[in-house]
Amino acid sequence: MLNDSFSPLHRSAEQLRVALLALTAAALCLITVASAGDAPTVKFRAGAATSNITPELGIDIVGGFLPFPATHIHDELHARCLVLDDGKTMMALVVCDLLALHRCVSIEARKLIEDATGIPAANVLISATHTHSAGNAIGAPPRGFYSDHELTDYQRFVARRIADGVRRAVNLLRPAEIAFGTVDVPEHVFNRRWFMKPGTVPVTPFGGTTDKVKMNPGPGDPNLVEPAGPTDPIISFIALREPAGRLISVFSAYSLHYVGGVGLTEGHVLFGDTKEGTMALRLCPSLSMNSSKNFVNTGNSTGHAVNSNGDRDKDIWGKHANWVCYHGPDPKGNAISVVIFSHPSNLRSPTTWHARDYGLFAVNPFGLHDFEPDKPAGAGDYTIKKGDSLTLRYRFYFATGQADAAKLDAAFDVFAKTE
Repeated sequence: MLNDSFSPLHRSAEQLRVALLALTAAALCLITVASAGDAPTVKFRAGAATSNITPELGIDIVGGFLPFPATHIHDELHARCLVLDDGKTMMALVVCDLLALHRCVSIEARKLIEDATGIPAANVLISATHTHSAGNAIGAPPRGFYSDHELTDYQRFVARRIADGVRRAVNLLRPAEIAFGTVDVPEHVFNRRWFMKPGTVPVTPFGGTTDKVKMNPGPGDPNLVEPAGPTDPIISFIALREPAGRLISVFSAYSLHYVGGVGLTEGHVLFGDTKEGTMALRLCPSLSMNSSKNFVNTGNSTGHAVNSNGDRDKDIWGKHANWVCYHGPDPKGNAISVVIFSHPSNLRSPTTWHARDYGLFAVNPFGLHDFEPDKPAGAGDYTIKKGDSLTLRYRFYFATGQADAAKLDAAFDVFAKTE
């Protein structure tokens, strides 16, 4: 999967913008000086090349909650390399189709570039597109932080291919013209960090309780106060071409987090008509209505359940509803409510629920013949065809005390308006 915008690892978008504009201004001055004299002595040159950095199948794809192995190549991944030369100084700009890359990869690539081309390592800027559909060039585990570590085989491959791309861009240096510009594109940017109402920010991984800002709180969250900062809607770019001729390269910066995804690439996937699964929680015994399943007693059962239609306890199973709420005491005896909302855009909304009396709390749009006895087996089958996708959206809602149905309807209405 390729992403045309990028979030640099080693420089902020604003720093990149300043660098781009300064570079362009210097280049334009050079062109102006050269054109003003009868015998120009300085020629601005540019060269561009790409290197394929697609890993072998089986590598972990990073960017989601958990890594998973690559089984297909939807788009080849590349390191895009641009070299600029004003006759006195050379520099290289490299953008990689990666979630990110560890500093060790950058250090190794810049060393290889300096050894092979003479371009000083300090004159090489390497960034990543932040695509969520690429191999792991960060190191293992991808969510850890290590200042330095031994490079993996793929990291060494990426470093070498970056250096190869810059070498090829040097080989392709030719006289060039440069121009720059900016354009506002605000419709895609969003501040993911928001100030929240006091007491609603989760405890930090270090046990802290003083944070006022949360990342990715979710649109429509009733605890949102205001964004924790502005957004940057500006796309900055430089364009390079042969004098009055062919385009050489366009280099741009945009403060946009990854957006997108890929559909199925290896045939159709069938979700069968079965009541088991889809999105589920397993509740503690005190929230269930019958903790003795298969003759094994797991504790006192003091919970109750209700859905958006007013059905209660065992009667909620298999029914169509916008939401289901279980309420009762937690293991310490505190009254709580646990709710799942199913977005109205979901398949077969309002959906059916595999919500049992023993604490299995699942939303399931597929098991129609189990939930509705008049339906034949297979009535709930759903096939995602190659190249297509299916999005199912749910919201988990937790509250102290027994949640009021009217308030749950209002919270669902807020969720339903999110896109």
